[in-house]
Amino acid sequence: MLNNPFAIDDIADPKQIRVLFYASRRMVYATLNKIIALIKRMQHVF
Repeated sequence: MLNNPFAIDDIADPKQIRVLFYASRRMVYATLNKIIALIKRMQHVF
């Protein structure tokens, strides 16, 4: 875990926020707004 996490309140454009996923020794990133949109769509399916 991070000992000193940085604030992202200075970011005006949410497309600049990237989320990094790490699994099976592989990394992939996506923009936060795309991840939120996917979660919202998945809620309507289930």
